[in-house]
Amino acid sequence: MQLRMHPDIAVALVDVVMETEQAGLELVGYLRDELHMAECRIILRTGQPGYAPELTVINEYDINDYRTKAELTHIRLITTVSAALRSYDQLHALAEHRRGLELIIHAASELMAQHAIANFAEGILTQLAALFKLPLDGIVCTQKGSLFGGDPDHCYVVGAAGRHARYIAQPLDTLPDSRIVSAILSSVARRQHVFGPDYTVLYLKVAPHHDAAIFLDSGQALTALNRPLLEVFVTNITACFRNVQLVERLLYAQQEIERQQSFLRTVIDADPHFIYVKDRQGQIMLANQSLAKCFGFTPEQMVGHAFSDFAADPESKQALLEDDGALLDRTQEKIEREAKFVD
Repeated sequence: MQLRMHPDIAVALVDVVMETEQAGLELVGYLRDELHMAECRIILRTGQPGYAPELTVINEYDINDYRTKAELTHIRLITTVSAALRSYDQLHALAEHRRGLELIIHAASELMAQHAIANFAEGILTQLAALFKLPLDGIVCTQKGSLFGGDPDHCYVVGAAGRHARYIAQPLDTLPDSRIVSAILSSVARRQHVFGPDYTVLYLKVAPHHDAAIFLDSGQALTALNRPLLEVFVTNITACFRNVQLVERLLYAQQEIERQQSFLRTVIDADPHFIYVKDRQGQIMLANQSLAKCFGFTPEQMVGHAFSDFAADPESKQALLEDDGALLDRTQEKIEREAKFVD
């Protein structure tokens, strides 16, 4: 039970003979196979080598050192444990880097799925908190106000979490915490990361004239071991940041087109005359209510049909085709013609 509660044990000195003659060896199997403590350095010691021959134990059990009690003098014990601790530190660092890289890969795929800057910024803070096992207290700022306006000389909070969640969508210089403001402005001005005693600011070069910064209220200085992972993370999320901005721009442009189309529809539907637009193949791309109502259709139902399909008179149909050809080939700029309709 105690081992399950403390899986981060660095070194274990295990006797071979304890409750039984093989209890120590069974404990080694339990540590490796049941608790999956792969990083723990296990030093097996025995006062009776006959019960556990060294070569047999080394070959069959995942141990890191084998010592008899007679050779474990005070000095030898210190050097053996020190070497085991150093080995554990190295293995633990490698394991943490692997875990961090796995989290970064997972984070990149999750962040790429975000299409809104606010959601993306919140996702960044969540992933960083998981990566470095930090509290979820942070801020994401971007320059130029918003993507489509704002003062280019100011930073705005586009994402915030934890204790700083209330600052979202505010100009950076209005935040009451001067420590946060000065740290972010310093990072942007110097165009580099800032590592404080109890915070970290990550600098992102999103575009040639667009900077961003991430403030992490870590409560402690990040170790040098974590900084290479930070660089990898920043490289990944900078690319994600650009993609999310591109998607937002496209969505904004789409909304603008939809507003213009709605306005155009309102104008042409208010006109009692017949209004329609055709492509070079003669298919209707746009029709107003007056025209559609005349033929007993909706404007949407007329799209994709040739207008000549609705002309019952062969002479009128031929005239329409000739007029289209003359206008599209630019042999004539304008044609005014009377047409006969049976109502």
